[in-house]
Amino acid sequence: MNALRFTPRQSYFVSGHEHSFSVKMPETLADIETQADADYEAPAVEQQANELDPIESRIHDLDLSSSHLESGVRLKSRRRSLLSNGFLVTDYQAKAGLDVRNTLDLPQLGMIGREVEGELPEAYYDVHASVELMWIMTAVRALPAVTTYFCDTFLWYTFFATVFTVFLQWRGKITHAQNWAVLLRTFGSVPALFCGKLLNRAWPKPKIIRTEDASEEDTSSAAHGSVGIMEPLIGRRDVVLELPRDATGESEDPSDATGADPDGFLTEATDIRWQHFARAWNAIVKDLRARDHLSDSERDDLSFVFLRGEDVEDIFESPEYVVMPAMMTSPVFSTSSLETGGGSEYASFARTLTQAKDLLCVLLTEVMGVVRPREIHALMRTIAALANIEGEQMAQRRMDDVEGYVRLRDAVAALAAAIQSLAAATDATSAENAGGGDDDMDDDMDDEDASSAPARTDPRRAAMELEVKYGCTPFLSKSSKSKAREPEARGEDDEERRRRRRERRRRRRQRDQREAERRWSRIETPVDLMETHGARISSALRDALLAVRELCSFALEQDARFSSTANQRKYKVSQLYSNLLDAIRADVLRDPEHMRLVAAAATTPLARSVCACLLRSVNSGNPGGQPRSEEAQRQLMFFCNSLRFTSLRTPTPMAQVQSWTTFTPYYAEDVKYSFNQLTTPLEDEKTLFSLIVATFPSDYENLKERLGVLGADDDTVLRNHWTEAQAWASDRSQSLARCVRGVTLYGSALRLLARLEGHAEDEVEALVRSKYEFLVSAQIFGTQRSARPGTLERFKAQAIEELIASNRDLRVCFVHVPEDPSVEDYASCLIGVDESTGKCKIDYRVKLPGNPVIGEGKPENQNHAVIFARGAHLQTLDMNQDNYMGEAYKMRNLLDSFKSDGVVLVGFPETIFSETHGAVAQFAAIAEFIFQTFQRLMTWPLMVRFHYGHPDVWDKAFTMTNGGVSKASRALHVAEDLFGGVNAVARGGKVIFEEFIECGKGRDMGFTSVNGFEQKISGSSGTISMSRDLYRLHKGMDALRVFSLYFSGPGFFISMMQTAWCVYLYILAHAALAVADLEIYRVYRYFKMTETQTSLSLSREEGGYYNSIYAIQLGFLSVLPLFLKMCVDRGVRDGFNYVVSTLVQGSWAFNIFTMTTKGYNYMRALLFGQAQYIATERGYVLMNASMVVLYGLYAKSHLYQGMELLVYLVLFHLNTQLPVSFLYSWSVWMFALCVVIAPWWFSPQATNLFWMRHSWLDWRRWIDGNFNQPRVSHGSWASWHAHMMANWREMLSPWYKALTICTSGCGRIILTLVCVASLNNGAQTRGVEQRHQFGHNAGRMAVAASFTMAVAAIYYLAMRSETLARGRWLAFPEQLWKLSVYRGLARVATALVWVGCYAVFSYDESFHSKQDASRTFVMTILGCVAIASLLIESWVMIGNRDVEHIFDWLMPRPSVHGESHWRSVFAKPLVMLLRHALLRLRNFADFWYCEMDKACGAVIFALLFALSLLPVASLQSALVWNETFGELVRKRVEVERTVNDVIG
Repeated sequence: MNALRFTPRQSYFVSGHEHSFSVKMPETLADIETQADADYEAPAVEQQANELDPIESRIHDLDLSSSHLESGVRLKSRRRSLLSNGFLVTDYQAKAGLDVRNTLDLPQLGMIGREVEGELPEAYYDVHASVELMWIMTAVRALPAVTTYFCDTFLWYTFFATVFTVFLQWRGKITHAQNWAVLLRTFGSVPALFCGKLLNRAWPKPKIIRTEDASEEDTSSAAHGSVGIMEPLIGRRDVVLELPRDATGESEDPSDATGADPDGFLTEATDIRWQHFARAWNAIVKDLRARDHLSDSERDDLSFVFLRGEDVEDIFESPEYVVMPAMMTSPVFSTSSLETGGGSEYASFARTLTQAKDLLCVLLTEVMGVVRPREIHALMRTIAALANIEGEQMAQRRMDDVEGYVRLRDAVAALAAAIQSLAAATDATSAENAGGGDDDMDDDMDDEDASSAPARTDPRRAAMELEVKYGCTPFLSKSSKSKAREPEARGEDDEERRRRRRERRRRRRQRDQREAERRWSRIETPVDLMETHGARISSALRDALLAVRELCSFALEQDARFSSTANQRKYKVSQLYSNLLDAIRADVLRDPEHMRLVAAAATTPLARSVCACLLRSVNSGNPGGQPRSEEAQRQLMFFCNSLRFTSLRTPTPMAQVQSWTTFTPYYAEDVKYSFNQLTTPLEDEKTLFSLIVATFPSDYENLKERLGVLGADDDTVLRNHWTEAQAWASDRSQSLARCVRGVTLYGSALRLLARLEGHAEDEVEALVRSKYEFLVSAQIFGTQRSARPGTLERFKAQAIEELIASNRDLRVCFVHVPEDPSVEDYASCLIGVDESTGKCKIDYRVKLPGNPVIGEGKPENQNHAVIFARGAHLQTLDMNQDNYMGEAYKMRNLLDSFKSDGVVLVGFPETIFSETHGAVAQFAAIAEFIFQTFQRLMTWPLMVRFHYGHPDVWDKAFTMTNGGVSKASRALHVAEDLFGGVNAVARGGKVIFEEFIECGKGRDMGFTSVNGFEQKISGSSGTISMSRDLYRLHKGMDALRVFSLYFSGPGFFISMMQTAWCVYLYILAHAALAVADLEIYRVYRYFKMTETQTSLSLSREEGGYYNSIYAIQLGFLSVLPLFLKMCVDRGVRDGFNYVVSTLVQGSWAFNIFTMTTKGYNYMRALLFGQAQYIATERGYVLMNASMVVLYGLYAKSHLYQGMELLVYLVLFHLNTQLPVSFLYSWSVWMFALCVVIAPWWFSPQATNLFWMRHSWLDWRRWIDGNFNQPRVSHGSWASWHAHMMANWREMLSPWYKALTICTSGCGRIILTLVCVASLNNGAQTRGVEQRHQFGHNAGRMAVAASFTMAVAAIYYLAMRSETLARGRWLAFPEQLWKLSVYRGLARVATALVWVGCYAVFSYDESFHSKQDASRTFVMTILGCVAIASLLIESWVMIGNRDVEHIFDWLMPRPSVHGESHWRSVFAKPLVMLLRHALLRLRNFADFWYCEMDKACGAVIFALLFALSLLPVASLQSALVWNETFGELVRKRVEVERTVNDVIG
């Protein structure tokens, strides 16, 4: 540290001489001082700029070793030694014979110690700072490291929390289907999961039926409900069948077993589990279609089809046949699947082919009549056998040998299309025989028919006969042949088979009789029945048979060598194809009478359904059925995948499910869009409806398709189909109608589940009404009903009444506000519907002692209405939420979570449906998404998850007896929901979080509204941190849980605040180092100079480390949890693409800005002890925010800090001597620019010059006080400034104000100290000792600052004078340019006077270089500006209370009699003068704040103008906004420009 005491900068050595330096040194202090004065006055020849560098000069020729110095000479000086004062080239040079005229100015030299011990040291250190400055800089340099350490703790918490959360997600199988292909591959297992986890009923036991070639081992391996059996087309094993139920669904008689037929019907098609799942799945698809997320074709591709009727029962021996949706079957027949040959790897490959075979057989038998009904089973066996042979040969085909498959597919499609065309051209009416035929035929008739029917040959015996006849290798095992030869050992099985065969023959005869007796009362066929339709059907059937022959020919020609195996295969193929031709009587299609019956049969529902299913499967334009709507994909994929979550278990039976009430508070938000709202044109003739249409184009096309007006324009849709268009538009916003439509699906889901579980139809409605209700607390509904007709409030009331009438599970309550409180009372009222008239009426009225809304509105709205909730559980939802049918099925599973001991609150995630409305909405959704991900960790193992408002479910009994769901104290319980959760946990309740269910949630979509929400949340978190509730809660926690509570709650916001401070202190420290010239020190060793960074300065590696840490903490902290979660849900590639796209759109900039919002508002809440509820705008952002709005919102919290950081950055780069200085500050640049520019970057068309011009005019009017929008930023700068400073002025004590000034002005205080300490560039002033130098500099800086304040006061008075004040000029707008010129001249004159006086003042006689004088000038300027800003900030916080009550103890006390008059005579005038002076000081500070805001605004406009010169407008619209909205804003700006040009 002693080496830091010496601060010279003079000429030391000369060049051009080669003799030694051996002059006698002064011996006494007086000689030293005398000689120093003489040397100072001696002339010196300055080295020119182009002289030789001293390091490379001939200094080394001088011999200044210690041997040439006189021994025993010791130099001591308190002010400066000769060496530290600079070895002056004066008498010493002359005595040494040196040339005085030839000198070099070397850098200053310091030395270790305060003395020269008789010799010149080998190394001289140029560290010229004072001790005071070094202590200051050491402390400043340590601040970034300390704050960064605390921020790093939260960084590590985030990292480990993310990793552990992903582990919990993996352990619980909480993943989403990564894409639609994954859903299709796993869809076959979903029905069993659905029935096992969402239904609670007794399922029929399976019956295992052996095929003729099944072994005993295979029989024992069959399992209940198995779907992994070998299908008929690829091999046969044991088949697991469901026993059918009787009409009531309860019978399990084995004698009624049907469905598992050796003929090879699709097992799942008659499986009761698939039937139940199909109904639930179709309900989900139907809901998506009703919301227009799906088109008609997409709905058909996703839906199961049910085939019913006597014909179906006769063919499939089941009352119902479920046709798989085309999304499962169409990939098998797609061209890509056929060309690649990978269809057999598809999970539903065999299932698809089996179903196609079933449908084709129905078509050939029941519609075309080319196959006799009694031969349908033989036909199915033939087709199955051919398919098995082709499956064996498929692996031997070439990859491109798919022509036969394509022909067969096209032929089947053509056949179905021809039948559909025939049905469309035919009009037939059937007339059934009243008698209908006798279904009860006796056994004699059966026996007779059985004897007359052709006997069916045992396939084993036929095989053995084939072996004997052709000599081919037997295709049966020895065990099978032995069993065939010993029928007596299997007599009982044969008897059972014969009984089933007789039953099938009896049913066939009954069907044949019905067909014979069926009469068509009217058949109108097309004229070209035979020529066109008959020919098409015949041609398609012929093409199909030819395609089958082509496929068979491959098997016949595969092996040209003669062998018994080849011979057997060829014979078998030929025989099967011959059987196929024999079974299909194609010649009957030539009979006109038969074609008339075919045309009539084609019109039946069965024929239409079968043809449509075949066409969707084999001729789909969208193989896989993937919907265009991402929302539809998300709902379907999450529903299917959530069934695999381990936390989802079989629910309680419907009759035992506990009831619950969904509870939603509503105030005055949109219920539905009115006609005027949707059709009122904007400035570019666009409407809100057109904007919604442009945002959801595919959904709008689906709407028009549903309405049957595909070619109509928007105006036609609105006027002719207003109800549907209104509902459609409202469903695309965050309206109450959307909430009601979604939440009431809980009731619809319960009704469907009750039916699936076997409850009688007449019991379902009563059961559901006892289990569920939806209660909306519309606080001001009574006021809205009484509003004048035609007003918006009356429209909202009418819309609510429409919702009540159309939703049977909805109930609405409100607060009745009496017009005259003396006549009637306040009351809580429940609305009902009069069944006779259908109008709303008041069912219940509960008298209240007064207005129940005395605190925060939302919790009070909940508290007054909770008495009407009848459920045992209470689910709290916001009115901007939504629900989905698939998630409604799982609600009773969620209620089962309350069976665990102590559980009083159950939460589950939300999906943000508003993320598609631009980049800002997506960023807000990501923040919510990450928070929900961390809730998994907060629930377990941290156990610090509380209530976050929605969509949690409460135990109502516990809640109502332990403080309620929320607290409502005004300004304290803004986050009322979290206080409810804290209260529940503190009273011993347990909170859990389930993820197998979710609901929709809408977030803010505009930049200002999103930051308003963050402001509300962070402010309320500040009040929570100081609350007694949190204090009492943590007293009952262990240390680890307290740490968890801190990091998951207050610590998050504290870290946000600390991160901003880290960046601030980091650049402040290094700007101060650069200004003080303490970044490097110069070492002169053996007359060679080297530069080394001081320990106070950062190395490049350290700078990179700090910048990386700050970058991660600033804008990229959310990247890690987002990336890992997306990788788990969507896959690594999609997750990477999603994260990168958000970063490109500017999520890091948005995160930086919101981080500053959180930190500032959290600190503000801690200071003032209160938060504020901010009503954010959740609608569409139709306008780009003006400069007045954005500056008024973010100046105090963001822009001031950003501007100060920019100043420090400029100081750092102007003064630093570090190489590549940007590497040390890039993260700070990122932070500062984001804080300053982000509001305009995320505001559309902010860089448009036309917008900038209008914004500048509004800005000037707002500053001057003549702005014509009084509700925007309080109408004027003065009102806005007074409002923003009100709390700082009135709610803080003087000590708090002093602390606030010290913290907010920390940078300026440090900068002032640095400027004072290094005012003379480290040199001492003549006559001042080193230890007094700092005080001397401080005095000089105080004088300069006083002069600055004097100049500022003169400027203030000049600008407030009548000549330059803007008030009197505003009446003459055309003359304002003159005032601007006058005020500009006044500013220039003031600046010149100020700078000129400083230039003279900064001159010091001890300096002999221009560089030192300019440095002192800059230091003086910086110090004075910093001091002036601190004084102005102190004066601006003077409040009315300070002015009115300062020195009250000196004022006269009227209650005291006989008191001396000194208080009245002396004290009172002085106190009043002081109070008046305080007011004048505050006005003075307000004036300079206004000037500062003008300067900040000018900087912002300059930055925007610079950006406008670049092509960033289109880039901004493409990245931040969707293309439609960007185009809308651009057109609006163009229209404004055109109108102004015309008017102007």
